[in-house]
Amino acid sequence: MLLKLHIQNYAIIDEVDIDFTKGLTIITGETGAGKSIILGALGLIMGKRADLKVLFNPDKKCFVEARFTTNTPDVHQILITEDLDINEELIIRREITTSGKSRAFVNDTPVNLDTLQKLSGHLIDLHQQWDNLDIHNESYQMEMLDAFAGNESLAKNYKTWFQNWKTENKNLTDLIQKQSASERENEFNQFLIDELEKLDPVKGEQATLEKDLDIASNAQNIVETFSQMYMNFEEKENSVQSIILSHLQSLTSVKNISHDFVELYVWLYSVLEELKDISREASKIADTTEFNPEKIMEIKERLNILYKLQKKHGVLDEAGLLEVYEDLNRKIETAGNLDKEIENTRSTIRKIEEEMTVLDKKLHQQRILKIPEFEKKAGELLLSLKMEHARLNIELTENNTFSVYGTDHIQWLFAANKGSALLPLKSVASGGEISRLNLCVKSIIASSMTLPTLIFDEIDAGVSGDVAKKWEIYCLNYHGIISLSVLHIHHKWLQKQRAIILCTKTTKGPKRSPKLKI
Repeated sequence: MLLKLHIQNYAIIDEVDIDFTKGLTIITGETGAGKSIILGALGLIMGKRADLKVLFNPDKKCFVEARFTTNTPDVHQILITEDLDINEELIIRREITTSGKSRAFVNDTPVNLDTLQKLSGHLIDLHQQWDNLDIHNESYQMEMLDAFAGNESLAKNYKTWFQNWKTENKNLTDLIQKQSASERENEFNQFLIDELEKLDPVKGEQATLEKDLDIASNAQNIVETFSQMYMNFEEKENSVQSIILSHLQSLTSVKNISHDFVELYVWLYSVLEELKDISREASKIADTTEFNPEKIMEIKERLNILYKLQKKHGVLDEAGLLEVYEDLNRKIETAGNLDKEIENTRSTIRKIEEEMTVLDKKLHQQRILKIPEFEKKAGELLLSLKMEHARLNIELTENNTFSVYGTDHIQWLFAANKGSALLPLKSVASGGEISRLNLCVKSIIASSMTLPTLIFDEIDAGVSGDVAKKWEIYCLNYHGIISLSVLHIHHKWLQKQRAIILCTKTTKGPKRSPKLKI
């Protein structure tokens, strides 16, 4: 609950402290008196943005500080999540420098505006004239009914499962998309594998093929060259071998004269033997080499495929192609694991849906059980607000789709006048009727919902005449309900409750209810 508000150098305020003790605070004043300044200052506490225009003195900083009690689990959870200190009092401070920069603090720890907005939702419930439009929303209507039916714990439990269900469904969608993409990728990878298997590359093959192509392309020149070599070394009348043999024979008669002659003889003999080997190899090459256009074409085609696939896969040789082949096979094997993961996710979703179905049925039963009582109380309160013939009917239908509120779909039907047909609320209710109905609904669920300090702005807007004299305003907070009438305030609640009302009408309250005019 809001305990104290300190405002310094803001709008038309130099400095002011406002204490909000237990009970009701009514701040009255004509239009333009400055009531909205308090709302503006609280807006900063709630995380709204500010600029230099709010500075009363442009040469000084602006400070707005609010103190709250922190006795709710939701507030504690946010403080824990944001790693903020938990004390008996929660102090939120905003500072706006002369340059227009803004800083926010929670218990003297710097925070961002998102954190303030999270906290403020559990600390302040601000109701302004146009906020009644919320009553048209299905979410608002369902939350009011659940609060009245005492479904808060059950609905919270269901919503936890629902969030898990949404998460798992998203995971399943992602996995299915991933599998679909994987299947397309697998089809392409399999095509690449088939392409490589058809080629069936062998390590070292490229170098051999390139050598064979070079030989086959130069076959005629090779045959001529090695045939001529063979003829010159061995076949001609004055071949190289015959000349060397002649010299060996000449050396035979003198080789024993000197050791050097013997070495020369042996050396020349070795040369002769080498020449014989060379001649035989030249003859073999000349005999086995042939010009074969078909073989040349075959080698070229295979090399072209090798070169093409190497370029396609960004590798340099057939060894690189073999690595690509192994990698593609690994990818296909890995992709098969998605089937198991998808089935596991589907199984998890089925289990979650079983839990949700059980909770959903309980929610539906409790809602159906409480609708007649809710409608009856709404009718009684509308009657007290000079709407004798007004009727509220809550229509609850089931569908097969899970939502954040279960499988129920809710619609409030309303008729303001005698004989009028019940129609959807947004189609038939005027602004004043909506305001009165909203206050009735708030009063019905006042003891069922845990809400922060309520602040009503322009609470008297759209209300006049006899209705204004009987209009009961039900202000909710952590402890329960305050019942306020412009002519009468129930004293028993003021000792326990906290609410702030800003209005232009002069309101007479009990002595214990503080009233501040500005």
